Parts: sequence; C-alpha cells; structure tokens
Amino acid sequence: MRVRFVCITIIVFGALVLITGCGEKDITEPEAEMAELEAEMVEPEDPCLQQGPPNTGQLTVTPAPGGVISSSQEFMLIVDTFPTEVIEVTANGISATATEADGIGRVWVVSLILEPGTQGFSVEWTESDGCMRSQAVGPYTVVADED
Repeated sequence: MRVRFVCITIIVFGALVLITGCGEKDITEPEAEMAELEAEMVEPEDPCLQQGPPNTGQLTVTPAPGGVISSSQEFMLIVDTFPTEVIEVTANGISATATEADGIGRVWVVSLILEPGTQGFSVEWTESDGCMRSQAVGPYTVVADED
C-alpha cells in the first residue's frame, strides 16, 4: 500500500509541475510585453533623426546634371527646405555664397574645379534648426578649360 501511495503521490506531483510550471516568470500577454518594450525604448537625442528623411526634391542645381561643363564651373544652388531656412551650403567642402534673386529667393553660388571626365559632387546644407542634409549631384561631362 505504501508503494502505491508513493507512486501515486509522485505521479500527482509530476502532473502538477507540468500543469503549473516550475515557478518561472509568468508569461505576459503579447500586447503587455510590447507596451513594456516601448516604455524601455530611448528616443533618439538628435531632433533631426526624429523628423525622418528629408524631402528628396529640395535641391535645384544650375547647370542641370547630365550636361557638358568646363572644369572650372560656377554652380547656382537653390535649396527649398520650407518651413526651415538654409543657413550654410557647401559643395565638395567649398562654402557657397548666398545671394538674393528676384522671384526665387536665396540662391547659393559656388565655383568648383572638377577633373575632366564624368564627374559629380556632393552638396551639404545646414538648416536653421541645426539639421544637416546632403545630396549627390551629377553626373556631368567635364571638359578641360580652353586656355
């Protein structure tokens, strides 16, 4: 009789362990678990990252990409970043100069020296909220200047 009692006790105890678990952490509902994870997430400190990607159609360059240009070319850059204002523009690391054009607004002018061949360049600008943006421009067919 004792053997049967011990066997039945072991079977009942084993069944209870299988049913209730071994005292591990309770399983939470998926929605509650997601809420906990979202609460633990840290927001990015950079406000520019919170704004998302910039509008891709913000930069207009004259002469337009695809043309033939001289190796020492002056470019006009118009950066439209409404509602913020552009406070600084560089092309290949060279600072552009701001001018005002009737009906257009602020136009940035920069002269670049490019090697003959197929070339492009990078334009970077800083907006009044401190965000920096950039865009690649080109390609151009660059020909050597005539002396």
